[in-house]
Amino acid sequence: MDIIKQKSKRYSDRRFGGNRDVVLKRDNYTCQVCGNKSNIVVHHKIDTKHNDIKDLITLCRFCHWSIHNYSIRKGYYLRAAEMIDLRNDGWTYKSIASRFNLTRQRVHQIVGEYRDKYLSTD
Repeated sequence: MDIIKQKSKRYSDRRFGGNRDVVLKRDNYTCQVCGNKSNIVVHHKIDTKHNDIKDLITLCRFCHWSIHNYSIRKGYYLRAAEMIDLRNDGWTYKSIASRFNLTRQRVHQIVGEYRDKYLSTD
């Protein structure tokens, strides 16, 4: 076995508990979102600590990127909405910043962006 294949096997074993090849075969080497058969990767549905076959799925690189990008944006805006709820409940910007381990200026920025994007009456 050449060096590249050995490194790939070790990465697969470490990253996916040795289940990467099993998942690719199970999913017929096909993206389970769009059906693409090229540029495929294995994705953890929950988090990287769950390597059971049921917690892994085959995706193309575009769908994989889209899922991660949406998750990041969703988490950001859920956090902003929570900040607004806390502010409406009488919390100060200083106490909200402390809770989220941010500066007050960053809390103002996040809340302002969220309000402009989702709560404006235009």
